[in-house]
Amino acid sequence: MLCNSPFDFWALAQGMRYNTFAFRGAQIDRYGNVNNTVIGSYARPKVRLPGGGGMADLSCMIPNIYLWSTTHDRKTFVPRLDFRSGIGWGDGGRHRERLGLPGGPRLCVTNLCVMDFHPESKAMRLKSLHPGVTVAAVQAATGFDVLLPESAVP
Repeated sequence: MLCNSPFDFWALAQGMRYNTFAFRGAQIDRYGNVNNTVIGSYARPKVRLPGGGGMADLSCMIPNIYLWSTTHDRKTFVPRLDFRSGIGWGDGGRHRERLGLPGGPRLCVTNLCVMDFHPESKAMRLKSLHPGVTVAAVQAATGFDVLLPESAVP
């Protein structure tokens, strides 16, 4: 919408003219890192995926990243990625800051809920449930423990 060519897009992205982007990955981990390259080992993958499509670069350049998935299950939300196509909060905590990267993931929207990231650990935290979904259903569909807010989940 904003660019007439890929040349324009990348020039604007590298110049920090974009401040928001959304990614969806075949795998997403607790810190918002995304895999869209391979399932299994890189040398002998079970499934070869379409690739990052610029995720590696954009996830380092764009300060506000939003994640989304229409499949909230244990195959998508995994404890460890098979390959990191795009960085979220890296290994958690101040990892992204130590790398000198701006911003980071803000929210992850799925077919079950909305999650944000704990301000210190940077692990995914349940922000709200979609109608008819329970906390137990989200935890059961996630391959890692989702942090819960201090108050009730709306």
